[in-house]
Amino acid sequence: MLLAVPSVASNESAGEFVLSQKVTLNKDLNGVDGWLQVMIDARLSEKVRKEMWGVGGWAFVMPEDDPQYKMFSATPPQNAELQIVDSQGHVLASEILERPLAEIKQARLQVDRPTFLVTVDYSIGMGSYAGLTTLVLDVANAKLRWLEAVNGRTGKSSPIRLPKTLKSDWMLKSRGAQKDILQVLCRPDDFGGSGAFSVAYIRYHFDEGAGWKMRERVKKGIWESDEPFPEAPQFRQ
Repeated sequence: MLLAVPSVASNESAGEFVLSQKVTLNKDLNGVDGWLQVMIDARLSEKVRKEMWGVGGWAFVMPEDDPQYKMFSATPPQNAELQIVDSQGHVLASEILERPLAEIKQARLQVDRPTFLVTVDYSIGMGSYAGLTTLVLDVANAKLRWLEAVNGRTGKSSPIRLPKTLKSDWMLKSRGAQKDILQVLCRPDDFGGSGAFSVAYIRYHFDEGAGWKMRERVKKGIWESDEPFPEAPQFRQ
């Protein structure tokens, strides 16, 4: 499979994908000289993608009399695809994401290798808990590996998911030569309408030889994204 030409026309048919973004991969670090790239539905123009990002689906940014509105009503945009592609354009690994829009950023979380932050747009135009969600990815031996962290209290492992919504946020915090991830999550104590909330202060830390660890502190209260991000001492070391 060859790289798609990164241009979009409004009359593209469903089933076609175009290149939205790519970042360079290195054989020594990633197992291949090539790219990590995002492929998206060819019918999503750059203008529509910018309008949709962080807002909600296509129905929130198009008038109902728009021909594209009618087209997507009949055949909704396909979910984005993440690919590892070598320098000859061959797809070595791929995974369909859960929404039509995504982007990649590179970060140095560990001392010896780059990490990829894959942000998927889960926005639905409303609510306190849906929004841009970042997953942490390692590319090694030309394979996609979503990073997980072990909960220091339960010993269970789960994927690192980092939403940015009305009641959740995250940031990177330098710790020596590497970076921790600090995450704040505000959630109802129950969904029975009591009105009580708790805030979770979570720290993800990479432990050489043991992988990613997650430490959490929960206390009663409420936090929303129009407030300052909590100070670092709130998060367990």
